[in-house]
Amino acid sequence: AVIPSKDDFPYTIRVVSDIMESNGSSSMATVCGGCLSLMDAGVPIKKPVAGCAMGLITSDENYSKYKILTDILGEEDHMGDMDFKVAGTKDGITAFQMDIKIAGVSSDIMKEALSRAHSARMHILDIMTATISSPRQSLNENAPTIISFKIDEKKIGAVIGQGGGTIKGISGESGANVSINDDGVVTIFGSNKHKAEMAKKLVEAKIDFTVIPGASALTTALVLSGFDSRNFFFAGFLPEKKVEKDKLLSQISTLSSTLIFYVSSHNIKKDIQYLFEQLGNRKACLVKELTKVFETKYYFSLLSLPEIDERGEFVLIVEGNNESLDFDSMTIQEHVLFYVNLGFSKNDAIKKVAKERGKSKNEIYMQVLNI
Repeated sequence: AVIPSKDDFPYTIRVVSDIMESNGSSSMATVCGGCLSLMDAGVPIKKPVAGCAMGLITSDENYSKYKILTDILGEEDHMGDMDFKVAGTKDGITAFQMDIKIAGVSSDIMKEALSRAHSARMHILDIMTATISSPRQSLNENAPTIISFKIDEKKIGAVIGQGGGTIKGISGESGANVSINDDGVVTIFGSNKHKAEMAKKLVEAKIDFTVIPGASALTTALVLSGFDSRNFFFAGFLPEKKVEKDKLLSQISTLSSTLIFYVSSHNIKKDIQYLFEQLGNRKACLVKELTKVFETKYYFSLLSLPEIDERGEFVLIVEGNNESLDFDSMTIQEHVLFYVNLGFSKNDAIKKVAKERGKSKNEIYMQVLNI
């Protein structure tokens, strides 16, 4: 047999051969073309296989006069006395099938037919192997991928995790289906090579991981943002209550440190609008972990949040306050203009200045009527 064992290649193999027109053996064409397609797809067959149909024409009742025909045409099949199909490798026959219209064939006819079939098969194999001589080393990266391997039985529990949490997490992170049986054989099915290999790495490493946000996500997001990673302030999720939220932002708004927040997809617009109102139009970066290797990221300013369709939680990185501003040395008009230039509306800028200076909104408003 030339088909790989289940241990080496745990796939169900299906070859479809569409013969649109023929004047010869479509079954032998399928053997040759099917073999080429398997090798091109990366199926690790042991040796190339080719086939050829042999025919026979006899002229008397004893069949003493005959001609062996190689690679018979449709008419020769129809009018002739034999259709003898022989398929195999360079080392031997893997399959054969015979149809005859006469009482039988002699040993001499059989010997000659097999000899000629061998010569024809060798010729066809030479042509095939000149195109592709062996299976490709791997399946196409976009082909469904199955990986099967065995782990120490003592580690089964670590891979499965409490209540199946670890193995479910591996499937969720990689996008591949992962199963493990009682003797430690792990079977992974991925819709492509990357997902399957990612799942294998996670199983082998017995990684305990959590969905974003998390400590590893925070570090990765900070580096990906390109903002200052030497000096940062981690704020976590913004408080639900406005009083607590305002208190937090009043404490960190003037920091030169990079600011790190967690945001949920359903709160992104609301939270970033709030940060814009409190921090001004600073540069920002949203990062979401897709797998342990790949992240998706969005760069923008707080005033211009892009459309984001993804669900889940993000790490939001906001650049620190790079300006050392002495608002006390500014006039009220300069103070208000500062926030207007950052993108605040005049009304919001007046509110912010009033709060920072401990004055009423009307007092500030009267002094900036001409802005």
